[in-house]
Amino acid sequence: MPVLLADVRPEVCREVAVEDRPSGQGGLQERLWPTPSEMDGCEGWNSAQGMQERNALDSIRAKLEFEASKPGHKDLFFFREWYMKEFAPPVGARILDIGGYVGATAKHYMDLGHDVTSIEASHTFCEQFRKNVPTADLRECLLEEFDEPEGYDAASCTEILNMVPDPSAIVEAIHKSLKPGGLVFVTVTERTNRHHMRHYTVTSLREQMRDFDVDVKLWGDGIHEPQIIARGYK
Repeated sequence: MPVLLADVRPEVCREVAVEDRPSGQGGLQERLWPTPSEMDGCEGWNSAQGMQERNALDSIRAKLEFEASKPGHKDLFFFREWYMKEFAPPVGARILDIGGYVGATAKHYMDLGHDVTSIEASHTFCEQFRKNVPTADLRECLLEEFDEPEGYDAASCTEILNMVPDPSAIVEAIHKSLKPGGLVFVTVTERTNRHHMRHYTVTSLREQMRDFDVDVKLWGDGIHEPQIIARGYK
């Protein structure tokens, strides 16, 4: 799969192509990675193969940083209580917060008495996170780079799987991070938009989470963006 160079032109990141999904899959799928022809003239472009080998993780970080740089994104400090209420770990749980954003989820569960470790790869988001929740245990890295990946009672990964090139690697890392019987909570947005690399359905998310004992459902309250939620145990 092609990946994004860290020094890719912002306009290439923004202008994504929309492709009709095959019949029966529904919706639209949009690719966030530029094609070699779109990369023409970008500093550092050598070949698709070299790009894949050298910049896989840096490209993900670059995409996150690009999103973080958009006006107002780092200022959205709010807890998504409308669906996060479905994630209720046991008292005093050790929680892995994957995709910590600017700290609202960490603060909520810290205030409830949990031990929270957050992972966030965007430096811009991390800077704001530290201002919002200065006492939090925040790791500025991708999940693939995390150096304490095991022994958690619960893990939360919200609105991430449909935005990464290899969701299976994320799910595998979540499985590794949890103790036997650990609680897992994963959400993806039900609607596809230009930020997403893939569209999930209840069926496809259930298949993605097949190594867990999970219930998967479509959640919606008529106000907020619909979510597909997977909640269960290792």
